[in-house]
Amino acid sequence: MNQVPLISLTSFREGDLGLGPLAAQALLVLTSEFGPDVIRVTRGYSDLRGQARAMAGNVVRNKEWIKQTYTRQDRPSYAVACRLQEAVYLHAEVQDRGDIEQYLYEALLAIPNGHDISFHTMTLHGQPAAEAFDMHPLEDSQGIVTPLGARVVARIIRLPDLDAFLRREGGLRIWHLQFLRKPVTV
Repeated sequence: MNQVPLISLTSFREGDLGLGPLAAQALLVLTSEFGPDVIRVTRGYSDLRGQARAMAGNVVRNKEWIKQTYTRQDRPSYAVACRLQEAVYLHAEVQDRGDIEQYLYEALLAIPNGHDISFHTMTLHGQPAAEAFDMHPLEDSQGIVTPLGARVVARIIRLPDLDAFLRREGGLRIWHLQFLRKPVTV
């Protein structure tokens, strides 16, 4: 029987991932059940530069990616996404990922609530606290979920405080898990 290595919740919060408590707990559950070789995180917390970099990688492959990804009009991210998509249209001829990253970063800085774009950019008391992470999709080359992937998906949809689980973002194969931040009571 394979031993699953012990992983500390603190490492998810304070490590490179910079996850908030809900996302960190969910990741701990998944890696404890399936192992870190199966649950491979591709993205946790991002500052605005990192958010622009991640978005640029997707915009290079699909110029409509922002519009197709941020569709929930009831979220603060929607207004920010509309402004970013306008920037993509304004620079439609730009194909270089670095150039796209730069104009998206400048657009995020110019938007007063630019941090609202993503659960990846959340902070709590000035510290990274992303209540979202992306993981490597457990799919075959044709985009069909593998049998192991089906077991992982079944567990993901039972995670507490799960707000959204996306298997596609703007048509791209990205597994995105997002968690509701609970209000802080004093």
